[in-house]
Amino acid sequence: MLIAGCAADPLELEHDAGSTGGATGDASETGATGSDEGEVGEVGETPNTGGEATPNAEACLLGLAYTDALHGVSSGAIDCDDCDDLILESVLWDVEPMTGARDEFATSEHDEVFRTITAMPDGGFVVSGELAAHPVESSRMWRYSAAGALEWSVEVPGGTPYDVAVRGDEILAVNSNRDLLALSGADGAVLWDNTVGQGVPRHIEVDATGAIYTAGRITESGGRPIAPAVFVRKYEADGQVAWEAVESPPTDDGSLAPSGLVLDEAGGVIFGFSPVDLQADDLMESFRKYDAGGNEQWTVDYDADGDPAVPTLSTVTQMHPRPGGGFIAAGTSWTTRGATFVAAFTADGAESWTSLDAYGQYDNIQIPALTVAGTTVYASGCGQRPDGGDDSWLLVFDL
Repeated sequence: MLIAGCAADPLELEHDAGSTGGATGDASETGATGSDEGEVGEVGETPNTGGEATPNAEACLLGLAYTDALHGVSSGAIDCDDCDDLILESVLWDVEPMTGARDEFATSEHDEVFRTITAMPDGGFVVSGELAAHPVESSRMWRYSAAGALEWSVEVPGGTPYDVAVRGDEILAVNSNRDLLALSGADGAVLWDNTVGQGVPRHIEVDATGAIYTAGRITESGGRPIAPAVFVRKYEADGQVAWEAVESPPTDDGSLAPSGLVLDEAGGVIFGFSPVDLQADDLMESFRKYDAGGNEQWTVDYDADGDPAVPTLSTVTQMHPRPGGGFIAAGTSWTTRGATFVAAFTADGAESWTSLDAYGQYDNIQIPALTVAGTTVYASGCGQRPDGGDDSWLLVFDL
């Protein structure tokens, strides 16, 4: 694995993808110094930023996408000499795959927030986010050509898109108003929408037949949970619901949240979810696989006392299909301070390898983006330094 510092001098460290500790270990180990999750070794040193840091738009890659090259989006606050407050600026980047170095690809107007980036079939990109200007805040989507030219920008009804997928020249999105939307790739016009009832979808995928899968959390109007359950739902190509599966927590006082959704190469869908009320003694991440007809194929639960021990899997925030079957998952650790992980799983949900990397000098550690190109996994990470500034890095793994 190569870790490359993006916000400072490049930080390059080599260790095997099978290591679950720091810079040493092999695929059979559960930690650099043993199976105790508190003993994970730190990776590298604090990057030298060369002076007092100011939060800026380059701080964290919030989204990653790959066509013929790796690209990302970032948003952040920047100093404004003529303003009383910090303003927001977002940037679309060309990202050098093996060093994390960035070249500006396109820049938003001030107070536009880029949150996701999705590749289009023609090599262009669609970006979602919102216009944060006050007193009006609006959800938006931007379409860029492969050369980085802005082709259109439209307001998206129903709230900020949580996730975006592409089906031919259609752009599909799920948002905070319980909507499934289809927009035209040509001009951003809304082609159709479908309110999904008591559930807010957070993730969306499209299979080869054009069928749509979403996953989310059961809520009532206004976003307040009315049941501690999560769901995965399939729509036929025309937008009609084909089936839905609901998962409830194992205890009456528990509550669940979706972790991610991937389509399996065998034609099924793999759904991840975890507890919201995280406690050290009941950390658990669960995965379920359903076939195209909605029949459950297998279930896998990982907890803090599990074997193999994957204590960090209670905080999965990203999932992506794994070439050849299975999936990649990434997130942050609640049992090891300042640590992130990337893990690979087989087609039946078994853990293949896990890399647990500790950055104890940072607060608010996260992995906001994950993508796979060929046999290479890319994950963006970021954290807050003690001086209040942010650093980001790119983690690169060979499958």
